[in-house]
Amino acid sequence: MPPISARPLGKARTETPARSIDLGVDTTFVRSCATRGPRHHEVLIGIGVADNGRSHRIGGAIAALEMPADLIVDALRQLGRHDATAVTAFTDGDKMLRRYLLRANIEERPVLDWPHLARRVQVAKTTAKGLRVLTEREYRARPAIGRLLDSLHWRLWNGQTDRARDALVQIERRLRAFDAGRARSGRTAAPARRLRTAIGNFADYINGQSSYLVDYARRQRAAQPVGTSTSEGLANALVNRRMNKLQQMRWSTAGAHAVVTVRANFMNQASLKTPTTNRQAA
Repeated sequence: MPPISARPLGKARTETPARSIDLGVDTTFVRSCATRGPRHHEVLIGIGVADNGRSHRIGGAIAALEMPADLIVDALRQLGRHDATAVTAFTDGDKMLRRYLLRANIEERPVLDWPHLARRVQVAKTTAKGLRVLTEREYRARPAIGRLLDSLHWRLWNGQTDRARDALVQIERRLRAFDAGRARSGRTAAPARRLRTAIGNFADYINGQSSYLVDYARRQRAAQPVGTSTSEGLANALVNRRMNKLQQMRWSTAGAHAVVTVRANFMNQASLKTPTTNRQAA
């Protein structure tokens, strides 16, 4: 089946031009019914909220779209974008999404979505709570690791990337206390190994995304968004409630694309009746 173009939905639904637009884009997955090829379809989802009170959601199976960036272009047009509109984009760090943003003529550097970042810190905190202590050295190290993780969260929130890296290095040093004498007990050593892996992955993530980190605390004080609800609320509304979590259904590319598109259009029609007033709530 040939790719489906991202067709415009008619003229822009608002005559009020937007001075600024906050746009969050993400991807999620639905199961494929095909016996060959990829087991999942990747779905592009997103939400834009403008200062004129309008919101617009996008959704579509990437394999069914000739130009996925056209979904973003049309969403911005629906929200009243013009030459002077400032567009702030939020992503989880996916390079493909950033390419789509560039193709949609969003040249401003996107912001790393705070909920994605905070979730990674929370995973490390939860893992650290499972550390089992057997020695005095480990007993002293465990609360120190907890304090460093709290400090890591605060430093990232305040855009202190270098200090966040320093906290990660200190955590790795504290974890050395759990290395000695653990070879005889794999069960007690496992939590420390999991935390070490999580910290190492997080350090790689921060190093790769440092240029997209901002001072989130300052943005919040200025009543600016620090992220969007794309990854949770919109993914659940467009995909997971029926297509993944409950009924465990499998879909063709065209079927998944059609269902997600219809749901996004339905939500957009509903939002026309209740314009968005809180830009972060969308």
